[in-house]
Amino acid sequence: MTYTVITACLNAAETLRGALDSVVAQGRLPMRYVIVDGGSTDGTLDVVDDFKSRMAEAAPEMEVVLVHQDKSSGIASAWNLGLERAVGDVVSILNADDWYEPGAVLAAMNAFKDNPDADIVAGAVWFHPEDGSPSRMSRCKSFCWFPFLMPLMHPACFVKKKVYDELGGFNENMSLSMDYDFVYRCFNAGKRFEIVNVPLANMRLGGRANSSRDVARRETLDAALRNGAWSPLPWAAYFARKCLGR
Repeated sequence: MTYTVITACLNAAETLRGALDSVVAQGRLPMRYVIVDGGSTDGTLDVVDDFKSRMAEAAPEMEVVLVHQDKSSGIASAWNLGLERAVGDVVSILNADDWYEPGAVLAAMNAFKDNPDADIVAGAVWFHPEDGSPSRMSRCKSFCWFPFLMPLMHPACFVKKKVYDELGGFNENMSLSMDYDFVYRCFNAGKRFEIVNVPLANMRLGGRANSSRDVARRETLDAALRNGAWSPLPWAAYFARKCLGR
């Protein structure tokens, strides 16, 4: 199977190289790597230019595409711009401050090979707190948790391109919980998930979702109410997060 990786970035010069290099280290390279930049001014584009030059010589079979995005259009829009340029069988979205575990792509592709009816392969992640406290692994949760929270970790999700072709991309009215909304839509549409309970990706904690908790809570509630049957559970989850400051 072939695949595309999408990375959205904005002033991510300090972390982007790690994300890019983690893809190259997989050995099995994507057909296309789409990098969507939202108007960086900190040297991010220099990192991209260097990456494109290196890959043109070292891995000409991988096309590196840089897309310039309007600054005000948000992460969901960036991901959708990347999806418009995706090719191959599978799409993965890797944040600019995250990185893949060694062998992540091989594990995902083997899962698709062993389970040809699977639409989405999802794995565990390593969370790395910004305060330097010990890293911890988070595994996928039961789908019965959908009314409460996102049971999967989006950077560890590999999605067949035909799913996006059928269901569309990400809700651009959402700034933080669009991955939860999309995965919930996939679940409601009967898409088959194959869970690989080994870590596929690493996530730095302390990003925008952590600094905009009020927005994240409200968007998560809205997505749960929109995608789930009527239930008090999303409201219970909302107030629980608010009380706990999460």
